[in-house]
Amino acid sequence: MNNRLVTLLVIAVFLFSGSAIAQNISADRPGAGYGTFTVPAKTVYLESGASISSNFSDIGQIFLRTGLSEDLEIQFNAGSLLFIEGVDKPRVGVQSLAFKYSLGSFQDEKLNLSLLSRTNLPFFNDDYEYYLTRFMLLADYSINDTWGLNSNFGYGDFFDGLNNGSFNFNLTPGFSVNENTAAYFGYAVTFDENFSSDLIEAGMVHFLDPSFQLDAGFIYSDGDVLYLTLGVAKRF
Repeated sequence: MNNRLVTLLVIAVFLFSGSAIAQNISADRPGAGYGTFTVPAKTVYLESGASISSNFSDIGQIFLRTGLSEDLEIQFNAGSLLFIEGVDKPRVGVQSLAFKYSLGSFQDEKLNLSLLSRTNLPFFNDDYEYYLTRFMLLADYSINDTWGLNSNFGYGDFFDGLNNGSFNFNLTPGFSVNENTAAYFGYAVTFDENFSSDLIEAGMVHFLDPSFQLDAGFIYSDGDVLYLTLGVAKRF
């Protein structure tokens, strides 16, 4: 086990966390991590957005979420259109199917935990030929009425045995600005023995009403690329 993994495991044990922001719709966007909230049965969330840089744009990011039971939800990622400088036609991003299961609340309901599994759907897109699957433990921790933390720790995307996967970790603090607006910032990394890819992000969330969320922010990736992010989330 390498030193990076040991460090992240220690951080994860003490800081498994989530947003204390007084969210109404409780969307998984924005931010690199998934939240622990599961969509109730007979309720549908539509989440969409874009990430734009000087030579690359990811437009769409369409997620449909609905509850299968009180503690279990299903998510379908319909993918995005990828516009790459120097490429004539836009590419279609990967589609995926995910399941999120709530483990419940702990520490006087300050800590919420969930499990998530996500699998690529290559039969929708020939560019992604493997059923890559990732498993994650999700955590939200309310520090106080203003501040909270979100964290995910996972392993997966293996296609040739369990030893060939990668780890992912994020730590995303968030805080309430006022009754309808919140801000977040954070760090996320995906790594294995041979590579590491990380990013730093920051942004704002604004609730037009209890069922409609807008977000905007920035992502700075390890390739020295700065992205502008924009998005919406709607509860039906």
